[in-house]
Amino acid sequence: MLTIINHNLLSALDRHAPVREIVQKRPPAPWVNNYIIQKMKQRDRVRRAWRRHGKPEFYEAFKRLRNLVQSQIREAKEKYYLTALKGKQGPSSTWGELKHLGLLGSLAKNRCNFDLNELNSAFTSSSSQYPEVRPVHSALCSSPGDLGQFDETDFFFADILPKTIRDYLQR
Repeated sequence: MLTIINHNLLSALDRHAPVREIVQKRPPAPWVNNYIIQKMKQRDRVRRAWRRHGKPEFYEAFKRLRNLVQSQIREAKEKYYLTALKGKQGPSSTWGELKHLGLLGSLAKNRCNFDLNELNSAFTSSSSQYPEVRPVHSALCSSPGDLGQFDETDFFFADILPKTIRDYLQR
């Protein structure tokens, strides 16, 4: 009799509340330790008490714990990154570790829907649109072979309006 009740109860539970596997969407931050988790839970309990009762002393305690948790997270994160980057030999391994830590995305991504080289050549050749802009060597020296004094009033970059960029990109 007990086995029948047990079987019926378990089958009803399996039907209405099946055991499901929970998949974490994001792994927990590696710099968060047990002390920080404990303080976060304490902060959340005090916040719930403040929201429930509205007492100013709960709010003050919540603010103090919130600031403590944030500073602890900031310090732990900095320590984690410094430890991860410590001892890296050369720029290649450093950049690789930065990518591994998620601090850098892929450098090969071009988020523009136009060719950046084409845009660059358009603006480097656009000085012909501005006849008052002299070539660089004439602004730096009175003659190409002369290494005289630099006059900053003769050398400047012409303003490029956003309309100019839009017009070029819409071609």
